[in-house]
Amino acid sequence: MIWLLAVGVGQAQECPEMDIDQQAERAVVALTDADFKLAGRLADDGLSALSCAKRVVDGEDLATLWQVKGAVAVYTGQTTQGEEWMAQAAAVNPYWFNERLGAPVQEVWTAQVEALANPASLTVWPLPDGSTLYVDGRPQRQAKLELFAGTHLVQVAEGAEVLYAEEVTLSASQTSRVETGLAEPTLDAPPRWPWLVAGGAGLAGAGVSYGIAYGLNDDMVAAADAADPDRLAGLRQQQVTWGYIAAPAFAVVGLGTASYGLVRRQRAIEKMEAERTE
Repeated sequence: MIWLLAVGVGQAQECPEMDIDQQAERAVVALTDADFKLAGRLADDGLSALSCAKRVVDGEDLATLWQVKGAVAVYTGQTTQGEEWMAQAAAVNPYWFNERLGAPVQEVWTAQVEALANPASLTVWPLPDGSTLYVDGRPQRQAKLELFAGTHLVQVAEGAEVLYAEEVTLSASQTSRVETGLAEPTLDAPPRWPWLVAGGAGLAGAGVSYGIAYGLNDDMVAAADAADPDRLAGLRQQQVTWGYIAAPAFAVVGLGTASYGLVRRQRAIEKMEAERTE
């Protein structure tokens, strides 16, 4: 497994103020005006500012920036480079193409979509309570994802606030993990109190049983003094039943129930952690 230790948004870095939505639109307009140099520069500037975005980047805007880069290469005769950028655009969003870029570009993009294969595995952890994981502008339900080879924008946001952002480059079939450095989530684990109550009840029953057995001592002494063998035998049987059978049984059942429940709870926690992080 490859571990990716990335730099979060909160750390010191140069972050240009940029509206990615407007940047993508300007890049498309420049391309349709055949100002390929400007279009390429606008797309590059937008892509370089992704990890600094203060809000979640729209997936279509992200795909558009990559598509503009590919379109510039296609229209300037750099076919191989154009295919590489379009492969990246397809990896980011294989379901959407900006038709304003033109039919020749769409043909190259479609070919790269059809060539997608062997997705990589990426785990992003931890994700704080109340936060949402976004990859390439799309919200994710789990921390473990399958993504196509290429560069992907990972963002963790709480409401409108981006807590963490980083671009991650994956190879086909690669298994990777990003450590966000954010707070660990609170797992919705089964409560422990019912098992502790059950254990306490068992121990309380053991104590009561022992108390009853101990309390029979005075009656046994009185029966012995009165030379009443039948009563003495009955009292002894009761003492054995309460002191040597009931009390240990209550203690074993109480402790066993508590131990069983707490072990099940711990296994449930471990299972939830595995499902969310592996």
